[in-house]
Amino acid sequence: MKIPLSLILLLLFITISAQNEYDEKVYGDNKIAISFRKIKDLGEDLPNYHLTITKNKKIIVEDSVYSKVGEIELKDFNGDGIKDILIQNSSDVRSNWTYFLYLYDRKNKNFTKIKDFETIKNPEYNKNYKLIESRVVSGRDYIKFYKIKGNTITDLDEIVYDEHSDADDNGYQKALEKLSK
Repeated sequence: MKIPLSLILLLLFITISAQNEYDEKVYGDNKIAISFRKIKDLGEDLPNYHLTITKNKKIIVEDSVYSKVGEIELKDFNGDGIKDILIQNSSDVRSNWTYFLYLYDRKNKNFTKIKDFETIKNPEYNKNYKLIESRVVSGRDYIKFYKIKGNTITDLDEIVYDEHSDADDNGYQKALEKLSK
């Protein structure tokens, strides 16, 4: 059965429109739209996607980044209850993913790109301790901790090796307690 090209284009347009409506709802009545489009591949680690964030149809953020799979996630990464933008960057041989992070600034109704965030593997925000955890799969798995200060990421110089045992859970809790002081 042949499907007319016009029907395929209509369905694609509806899908894209629905995504933009969802994105706008994430940021309230601010009429924010996110566009993330593939551009020409120039090689590994060179920009291959273009990000445009508009507010009331005016560009507020424009950036070109490298993304291995072209995936965007919306997650809160600073504890303000508002979803920020994560753009998948790359993955290593152990499937440790890295991301670019754009924090939403409620006061200025804008986004800030966090410098060097893409160096953190498998980042997750720990809202109880207000820090970012990096759980890395390696020859010896480990957890590192970070904080966002201004528009940069700060390594808190605390590492917990994870052998996946109860003793490691203890070490993890001790590290969190130390960092919360």
